[in-house]
Amino acid sequence: MVYGFFQFGMYASFRPCFTELFPTEMRCNGQAFAYNSGRAGASLFILAVPLVAQFMSLSAAMVTLGIVGIALALIPTLILPETVGRALPSLMDEERPGA
Repeated sequence: MVYGFFQFGMYASFRPCFTELFPTEMRCNGQAFAYNSGRAGASLFILAVPLVAQFMSLSAAMVTLGIVGIALALIPTLILPETVGRALPSLMDEERPGA
């Protein structure tokens, strides 16, 4: 129960965070692309564990790739812009040629 709370509770933060990062007209596509790109990247780590385990023990390979995965998750977290108090962007706010 505790594992499930933390494992599936992390998805609650995706929607509010991603909503503020994409303009209104492309919000759904941007959120889906960002979320599923992360899932695709994570699947590569699952495939990499046995490849790395050829050069070290299985537990060391899992720990190594776990640390790399956490680092790769923290980098975007630190780089993403802060959106508190900022109006949500919209493509309609920009001047379109021929409009």
